[in-house]
Order: sequence, then structure tokens, then C-alpha cells
Amino acid sequence: VEPLLRDRGPKLAFYEDTIIIKGIPESSLAPFIDQVMKKVIKVYIKSHPKGAEGYKPVIELHITSSGKSLEEARKYVEEAKKKIINLVKDKAEILEG
Repeated sequence: VEPLLRDRGPKLAFYEDTIIIKGIPESSLAPFIDQVMKKVIKVYIKSHPKGAEGYKPVIELHITSSGKSLEEARKYVEEAKKKIINLVKDKAEILEG
């Protein structure tokens, strides 16, 4: 069944990148994530809290998009990544990104 669906469905490329942010709680990061997803409508950002309580919070962000080509999907992810970094760079440490 899957091969039939692939042949008949739309041809989409997916791209994902990750940012690790340290020093800002997930609850404080959430409004920035919402803001970026509203501006770059073709991306989805999922946050994954890491680390233990009592320490500086570490949040892993997965930024995902799809497009007609890999380049298109990558463009949306890179745009969202730049926006989220610019919004939090004065409030947190960007470990990867």
C-alpha cells in the first residue's frame, strides 16, 4: 500500500534542524516559539526540555518543515532558526545552532 500512496501523493521534501538553548525555562521560551511559527507558517517547532530541576534549563528545539524541494524546506527552517536565535540570544545561551 505504501508504494501506491507514495506514487499518488504529493512529492514533498522534509528538512529538520536542531537548536539547543540553555538558561531559559520552556514556559518563557514558548511565546517566542509561537511568534516564530506564526511568522514562518511552513515550520513546526517542538521543544524538548533536558536536564534536571535546580540547574539551568536546557531546551532542545526541533525545527521542521516540508516543501516541494529540499532547498525550499531548508529555507523555511533556516529562516525560523535565525528568528528564534535573534529573539532569545540576549536571554539564553545558544549551544548549537
